[in-house]
Amino acid sequence: MEKLGFFDGIEEKRRKICEAAVKLFTEKKYDKTTVAEIAKEAKVGKGTFYLYFNSKVDLLNFLLRHGIEKLIVYVKNEIESELDPVNKLKKAMSAQLCFFNRYRDYFAFLISELWSYRKCLQNEVKSIQDRYIVIFEEIMKDGIEKGVYKDINTSTMSSGIFGMLSLSFLYSPEKDISIIIEDVHEVLISGLSKKGE
Repeated sequence: MEKLGFFDGIEEKRRKICEAAVKLFTEKKYDKTTVAEIAKEAKVGKGTFYLYFNSKVDLLNFLLRHGIEKLIVYVKNEIESELDPVNKLKKAMSAQLCFFNRYRDYFAFLISELWSYRKCLQNEVKSIQDRYIVIFEEIMKDGIEKGVYKDINTSTMSSGIFGMLSLSFLYSPEKDISIIIEDVHEVLISGLSKKGE
């Protein structure tokens, strides 16, 4: 995992706690990691942990929100100048996978947590997913309005795209990212396109 970069801009001790948590949650899983272990890995006292986070759940919540916020900003920046819905969808998918790949350890952790059921985080996880997935939904709505996409349920399709990209990322080596983008885009465009109706 990149020690610097993903958590840049966060106060040093909070950053160390976040980096330690992602490392341990990836290696041992969230449920089997204690606050004491996170503090030890971060080289801070247990009391220092509680200065920044109320609990392990609070830390997990922060990690999920931080990752999705960075992903949203990155993807929106990558697609903002593209007007064609077909190209915009491909750019958005490519941006997501490239960003995931750049911070592979973090996003492997994040995806597994987003797909895990934790009652204490159920509403937060749904809110996080919805705030990101709406990017794909807006692209598809634009494509429907411009007559290049079929009139489909954009909410369902957007969730499906996020799921396809996330699972493809988790189970594919780094070198396959460009292949994933091409394959997923081809399947989506074949199914979404009004051509040949």
